[in-house]
Amino acid sequence: MAGLETIPSIVRVLSDEQTAEWALVENVQREDLNPIERGLALKDLSLRFGISHSDLAKRIGLERSTVANLIRLTELEPEIADMISRGELTGGHGKALLAIPPGEARLNLAREAVTNNWNVRKVEFLAQAHAVKPENVGTKSPKEEVSARQAVLRDLERQIGQHLGTKVLITTDRTGTRGKLSIEFYTIDHFDGLLSRLGIPTQ
Repeated sequence: MAGLETIPSIVRVLSDEQTAEWALVENVQREDLNPIERGLALKDLSLRFGISHSDLAKRIGLERSTVANLIRLTELEPEIADMISRGELTGGHGKALLAIPPGEARLNLAREAVTNNWNVRKVEFLAQAHAVKPENVGTKSPKEEVSARQAVLRDLERQIGQHLGTKVLITTDRTGTRGKLSIEFYTIDHFDGLLSRLGIPTQ
Protein backbone atom coordinates (compact mmCIF):
# COMPACT_ATOMS: atom_id res chain seq x y z
CA MET A 1 0.00 0.00 0.00
CA ALA A 2 2.93 2.35 0.66
CA GLY A 3 4.49 1.54 -2.69
CA LEU A 4 7.70 0.22 -1.10
CA GLU A 5 9.51 -2.92 -2.24
CA THR A 6 11.64 -3.17 0.90
CA ILE A 7 11.44 -1.86 4.46
CA PRO A 8 14.04 -1.59 7.25
CA SER A 9 13.43 -4.39 9.75
CA ILE A 10 14.98 -6.50 12.48
CA VAL A 11 14.38 -10.24 12.26
CA ARG A 12 14.56 -12.22 15.50
CA VAL A 13 14.13 -15.92 16.16
CA LEU A 14 12.06 -16.41 19.33
CA SER A 15 11.22 -19.42 21.44
CA ASP A 16 7.58 -20.25 22.16
CA GLU A 17 7.96 -18.66 25.62
CA GLN A 18 9.47 -15.47 24.21
CA THR A 19 6.75 -15.25 21.56
CA ALA A 20 4.05 -15.51 24.24
CA GLU A 21 5.82 -12.93 26.40
CA TRP A 22 6.21 -10.45 23.53
CA ALA A 23 2.56 -10.91 22.57
CA LEU A 24 1.50 -10.10 26.14
CA VAL A 25 3.74 -7.02 26.27
CA GLU A 26 2.26 -5.80 22.98
CA ASN A 27 -1.25 -6.41 24.32
CA VAL A 28 -0.57 -4.41 27.50
CA GLN A 29 0.64 -1.45 25.44
CA ARG A 30 -2.61 -1.16 23.45
CA GLU A 31 -4.32 2.17 24.05
CA ASP A 32 -7.87 0.78 24.00
CA LEU A 33 -7.44 -1.39 27.09
CA ASN A 34 -9.18 -0.25 30.28
CA PRO A 35 -7.24 -0.24 33.60
CA ILE A 36 -8.64 -3.61 34.70
CA GLU A 37 -7.66 -5.30 31.43
CA ARG A 38 -4.16 -3.83 31.66
CA GLY A 39 -3.86 -4.92 35.28
CA LEU A 40 -4.91 -8.49 34.45
CA ALA A 41 -2.50 -8.63 31.50
CA LEU A 42 0.38 -7.34 33.63
CA LYS A 43 -0.45 -9.78 36.42
CA ASP A 44 -0.53 -12.66 33.93
CA LEU A 45 2.80 -11.58 32.49
CA SER A 46 4.38 -11.31 35.93
CA LEU A 47 3.08 -14.66 37.19
CA ARG A 48 3.57 -16.66 33.98
CA PHE A 49 7.17 -15.63 33.39
CA GLY A 50 8.26 -14.61 36.91
CA ILE A 51 8.92 -10.99 35.90
CA SER A 52 9.24 -8.41 38.67
CA HIS A 53 7.25 -5.18 38.64
CA SER A 54 10.47 -3.24 38.00
CA ASP A 55 11.37 -5.34 34.96
CA LEU A 56 7.80 -5.13 33.67
CA ALA A 57 7.93 -1.35 33.94
CA LYS A 58 11.16 -1.21 31.93
CA ARG A 59 9.84 -3.51 29.19
CA ILE A 60 6.62 -1.61 28.56
CA GLY A 61 7.80 1.92 29.32
CA LEU A 62 5.81 2.61 32.49
CA GLU A 63 6.76 3.71 35.99
CA ARG A 64 7.12 0.87 38.49
CA SER A 65 4.44 2.46 40.71
CA THR A 66 2.04 2.54 37.74
CA VAL A 67 2.57 -1.17 37.10
CA ALA A 68 2.07 -1.98 40.79
CA ASN A 69 -1.12 0.11 40.98
CA LEU A 70 -2.59 -1.48 37.86
CA ILE A 71 -1.92 -4.98 39.21
CA ARG A 72 -3.45 -4.01 42.57
CA LEU A 73 -6.69 -3.09 40.80
CA THR A 74 -7.20 -6.81 40.13
CA GLU A 75 -7.71 -7.24 43.90
CA LEU A 76 -10.97 -5.26 43.77
CA GLU A 77 -14.33 -6.99 43.93
CA PRO A 78 -15.74 -8.08 40.53
CA GLU A 79 -18.57 -5.54 40.82
CA ILE A 80 -16.09 -2.67 41.26
CA ALA A 81 -13.86 -4.05 38.49
CA ASP A 82 -16.90 -4.01 36.19
CA MET A 83 -17.57 -0.36 37.10
CA ILE A 84 -14.02 0.51 36.04
CA SER A 85 -14.22 -1.61 32.89
CA ARG A 86 -17.43 0.19 31.87
CA GLY A 87 -15.83 3.58 32.49
CA GLU A 88 -18.14 4.44 35.40
CA LEU A 89 -15.07 4.68 37.65
CA THR A 90 -11.44 5.36 36.74
CA GLY A 91 -8.30 3.55 37.77
CA GLY A 92 -7.74 6.44 40.20
CA HIS A 93 -11.06 5.67 41.89
CA GLY A 94 -10.04 2.04 42.14
CA LYS A 95 -6.70 2.90 43.73
CA ALA A 96 -8.47 5.10 46.29
CA LEU A 97 -10.97 2.32 47.12
CA LEU A 98 -8.12 -0.08 47.87
CA ALA A 99 -7.55 1.89 51.10
CA ILE A 100 -10.68 0.16 52.44
CA PRO A 101 -10.54 -3.56 53.28
CA PRO A 102 -12.54 -5.86 50.96
CA GLY A 103 -16.21 -6.10 51.79
CA GLU A 104 -19.52 -4.29 51.83
CA ALA A 105 -18.09 -0.93 52.94
CA ARG A 106 -15.85 -0.75 49.88
CA LEU A 107 -18.67 -1.85 47.58
CA ASN A 108 -21.05 0.73 49.04
CA LEU A 109 -18.55 3.56 48.58
CA ALA A 110 -17.96 2.51 44.96
CA ARG A 111 -21.70 2.41 44.28
CA GLU A 112 -22.17 5.88 45.83
CA ALA A 113 -19.27 7.23 43.78
CA VAL A 114 -20.95 6.05 40.58
CA THR A 115 -24.42 7.25 41.59
CA ASN A 116 -23.20 10.71 42.65
CA ASN A 117 -20.47 11.03 40.00
CA TRP A 118 -17.81 11.70 42.66
CA ASN A 119 -14.30 12.63 41.56
CA VAL A 120 -11.21 10.73 42.67
CA ARG A 121 -10.28 13.27 45.36
CA LYS A 122 -13.62 12.86 47.15
CA VAL A 123 -13.37 9.07 47.06
CA GLU A 124 -9.81 9.31 48.43
CA PHE A 125 -11.04 11.50 51.28
CA LEU A 126 -13.94 9.21 52.19
CA ALA A 127 -11.83 6.06 51.86
CA GLN A 128 -9.10 7.44 54.11
CA ALA A 129 -11.65 8.69 56.61
CA HIS A 130 -13.21 5.21 56.70
CA ALA A 131 -9.80 3.61 57.22
CA VAL A 132 -9.32 5.39 60.56
CA LYS A 133 -12.80 4.85 62.04
CA PRO A 134 -12.60 3.29 65.52
CA GLU A 135 -14.31 0.06 64.40
CA ASN A 136 -11.58 -0.45 61.79
CA VAL A 137 -8.71 -0.15 64.25
CA GLY A 138 -10.15 -1.92 67.26
CA THR A 139 -6.95 -3.87 67.89
CA LYS A 140 -4.99 -0.65 68.43
CA SER A 141 -4.64 1.31 71.64
CA PRO A 142 -6.45 4.66 71.92
CA LYS A 143 -3.14 6.49 71.41
CA GLU A 144 -2.40 4.45 68.27
CA GLU A 145 -5.88 5.16 66.91
CA VAL A 146 -5.43 8.90 67.44
CA SER A 147 -1.98 8.79 65.87
CA ALA A 148 -3.27 6.94 62.78
CA ARG A 149 -6.17 9.37 62.43
CA GLN A 150 -3.87 12.38 62.76
CA ALA A 151 -1.53 11.00 60.09
CA VAL A 152 -4.44 10.67 57.64
CA LEU A 153 -5.72 14.15 58.50
CA ARG A 154 -2.28 15.71 57.98
CA ASP A 155 -2.04 14.01 54.58
CA LEU A 156 -5.50 15.25 53.62
CA GLU A 157 -4.55 18.77 54.73
CA ARG A 158 -1.49 18.58 52.49
CA GLN A 159 -3.50 17.35 49.47
CA ILE A 160 -6.26 19.94 49.85
CA GLY A 161 -3.72 22.68 50.56
CA GLN A 162 -1.77 21.85 47.41
CA HIS A 163 -4.95 21.86 45.37
CA LEU A 164 -6.12 25.22 46.72
CA GLY A 165 -2.69 26.82 47.07
CA THR A 166 -3.07 27.80 50.73
CA LYS A 167 -2.82 26.47 54.28
CA VAL A 168 -5.61 24.11 55.35
CA LEU A 169 -6.44 22.76 58.81
CA ILE A 170 -8.76 19.82 59.60
CA THR A 171 -9.94 19.19 63.17
CA THR A 172 -12.32 16.44 64.31
CA ASP A 173 -14.04 15.21 67.43
CA ARG A 174 -12.91 12.05 69.22
CA THR A 175 -14.86 9.77 66.89
CA GLY A 176 -13.29 11.29 63.78
CA THR A 177 -16.72 11.53 62.14
CA ARG A 178 -17.42 15.25 62.77
CA GLY A 179 -15.15 18.23 62.51
CA LYS A 180 -14.15 21.47 60.85
CA LEU A 181 -12.19 22.37 57.70
CA SER A 182 -10.37 25.74 57.90
CA ILE A 183 -8.98 27.40 54.76
CA GLU A 184 -6.69 30.41 55.13
CA PHE A 185 -6.62 33.41 52.79
CA TYR A 186 -4.33 36.45 52.93
CA THR A 187 -5.79 39.06 50.58
CA ILE A 188 -9.16 39.71 48.97
CA ASP A 189 -7.69 38.61 45.63
CA HIS A 190 -6.47 35.41 47.25
CA PHE A 191 -9.96 34.88 48.68
CA ASP A 192 -11.53 35.38 45.25
CA GLY A 193 -9.04 32.89 43.81
CA LEU A 194 -10.00 30.29 46.41
CA LEU A 195 -13.68 30.75 45.62
CA SER A 196 -12.90 30.24 41.94
CA ARG A 197 -11.00 27.02 42.68
CA LEU A 198 -13.96 25.81 44.74
CA GLY A 199 -16.29 26.55 41.84
CA ILE A 200 -18.12 29.36 43.65
CA PRO A 201 -18.95 32.45 41.51
CA THR A 202 -17.64 35.70 42.99
CA GLN A 203 -20.34 37.88 41.43
